[in-house]
Amino acid sequence: MATTRSRAVRLALAALLLAALACAFPGAAAPTPTPTALVTTSLGAFDCTGSENGLLAYAGRLTFAPAPDASWQAQGETPVTGQYDYDPASSLFTFGGGFVFDSAIYDANTDTLVATVTPGTTLAHAEGGSVTCVRAQPGITGPG
Repeated sequence: MATTRSRAVRLALAALLLAALACAFPGAAAPTPTPTALVTTSLGAFDCTGSENGLLAYAGRLTFAPAPDASWQAQGETPVTGQYDYDPASSLFTFGGGFVFDSAIYDANTDTLVATVTPGTTLAHAEGGSVTCVRAQPGITGPG
């Protein structure tokens, strides 16, 4: 009888230990939520920044119109238009038609993207060859 009771106590303690460990790691038992699928038919506008002489600088606004049209508007310059394709599996935009950007990686968790300048294209404030873009909030993230 003592052996059965001892075994029951050990099993109960093991169960309590497992429960305590599960509580010690918040979210460990819950599955990671999947980000909302990106709707590319009306993605919207992103304000982009880059660097110039090591300082953060506003580069322009990248706008995704209904697929596959995109435009780039650097401050004080004529808009440039192009086309994009989006692969949701890799969160990768690819641009065509001689567009200023070659590709961009979208992060649904932060609603941001990093756009890579097309090789051979000069873009103000993109010293590293790319710009970082956030969802446009006129007057806050870029010009009104």
